[in-house]
Amino acid sequence: MFEKNVLLLSELYPDIYQDVKKIKNIKYLDDISEVVTKNDHANLLLQKDHRRIYLHSQYSPQNEAEKWLASQGELHGILVVVGGGYYYHIEELLNQNPDQKIVIIEPSYEIFVSALKRIDMEHLLRNPNLLFLLSDDTYYLSMTIANILINKGFQSFDLLILMSYKSLFSTFCAELGRGISETLTMLRCNMATEFVHSQKWMYNNFRNFLKANVESMPITPYLERFKDMPALIVSAGPSLEKQLPLLKENQEKFLIFAAGSAVNILEKNGIVPHFVVAVDGEEAQDRIFEQIESSEITLVYSHTFRYSALELFKGKKIWIKGNADHSTAFFENYIGIDTKVFEFGPSCANIAMDIARQLGCKQLIFVGQDLAYTNDQLYAKGAAHNLDITSDIGDRVVTTDMFGEEITTKTAFLVMKTYFENYIKHHDDTSFVNCTEGGLLINGMVHRPFADVISEFPNLSTNAFTRVETIFHEQRLTLKEQQFHKKTKYFLEYVKNEAEKIDHLSQERLSKVEQLLQDLEEGKISKVQLEFDEVNDLTEKLESYEIHKEVIYPIIAAYNLAVRENTYQVLEKQEELKEKYAVLLKGLQNQYQYYQTTLATLRSAIEHEPKVIG
Repeated sequence: MFEKNVLLLSELYPDIYQDVKKIKNIKYLDDISEVVTKNDHANLLLQKDHRRIYLHSQYSPQNEAEKWLASQGELHGILVVVGGGYYYHIEELLNQNPDQKIVIIEPSYEIFVSALKRIDMEHLLRNPNLLFLLSDDTYYLSMTIANILINKGFQSFDLLILMSYKSLFSTFCAELGRGISETLTMLRCNMATEFVHSQKWMYNNFRNFLKANVESMPITPYLERFKDMPALIVSAGPSLEKQLPLLKENQEKFLIFAAGSAVNILEKNGIVPHFVVAVDGEEAQDRIFEQIESSEITLVYSHTFRYSALELFKGKKIWIKGNADHSTAFFENYIGIDTKVFEFGPSCANIAMDIARQLGCKQLIFVGQDLAYTNDQLYAKGAAHNLDITSDIGDRVVTTDMFGEEITTKTAFLVMKTYFENYIKHHDDTSFVNCTEGGLLINGMVHRPFADVISEFPNLSTNAFTRVETIFHEQRLTLKEQQFHKKTKYFLEYVKNEAEKIDHLSQERLSKVEQLLQDLEEGKISKVQLEFDEVNDLTEKLESYEIHKEVIYPIIAAYNLAVRENTYQVLEKQEELKEKYAVLLKGLQNQYQYYQTTLATLRSAIEHEPKVIG
């Protein structure tokens, strides 16, 4: 039985197959015994913390499964079941709901292996409605399930936990339920942001590619070059005001990263950060960067950053590539470089954290990271933006601050907090110290007074500005030798030519759909049926272009998914053939109009002549 099931795993779940091959030690359980129930079915007797727990009922696992399912109430959306065990409850779920989509999470490798030995799992492993996840990593599981929910269009999920698993893995179950909800909120917030800003990001991307030359270079040569320096990540939260005098006196002790608008506050208080991190594509960035005075500051930016703010900044510029930065990956591949991917969280401080760590800093210290309206304020004095609790956009959430007092925050801040906490869990080689004196508690960070932390560090033994400058000029010479600016120009010409070809196909496709809608209005259903494949043919040609795959599709994917979901829901309610075609064609019309808008945005950005420096 075991060999048969393992062979199926190698075919259907190769990652789990590799994990099963590596199993050596029991992670959770003190003892495990394979037993038989009173009605002669397979069962397990487990011990944990001196408790004896049967995995299933020792009398009738089938009856237990029926009662367990009946106790769950009405189920909606996808089911996430914690605990596979010997799958009696999964069999009952499938018996009552054959088409139900179910994600089965098994946190115990030893229980899973026992099932492989004693249960014929072929019909379960081959069931297209079941997905098996074998892991005790709640962050990985939360991220995986949240992505499944979003990508498959599920609006809700039900978390079902086998009774024995509540006892055996109580902490795991609690963390998983909370983790899925928080991650789902974070990803949906990211998707909403992407949908709203995607056109602007693409425009900024290609306007900024025009400036990619020897004055604006990739971050690669900076990686792991600052291992001897602690990083201070400064955000613009209201509590920063308390720490500015002490920071001014001790700024020589840290490699300082200003998160976005914090750079203005620091400069106004006589503090010059080594780096300012910026990714925001909004016009408001212009106000921040036109106020920067010091030429010693180096900008670390993504190509989604506001193009006009990049032009306003007069210091050194280095770019980074995010984990979903398709256009930059395409650009780099074309010109023949491959920079390391950075983790892009929902805030500049989240991103600055990963930058500091990848530059080699092992001690990360945070100030101004309130993530709340401390004293009803949004920013410390001196920020370019003048917003408070009455003028800032977004919802309001009342919670408790790090001192146990009531404070107001918003969902966007809670998403940033969740990101910090998940990141910290997976980087235990780095020290995270929060010296913020107000706002939300960030779990996983050590919270200490700023004065105590500062007293433990001497001044840097090397001038950080000099090191940053030296690396920049070394890389500048390398890029000149590689004729980097010429490769960039060739890339932009390639995109421009490809976009023009796609534009002709896109306009022809949209016109065809609009003509078919007109034919449908005139009752020419046979003509619509006959010519509908022409739309598919045009789409196939259009989607064969590299620019579509690498640039346009990532921008339109979320919008198209939303339109398709709505179209399918409406289609299910239609009975007449004419109405079905009408719904389908209108959905396609919406998608293709958005495609045309996206393409126009790309061409508008590309048509600006590059200013080659070198």
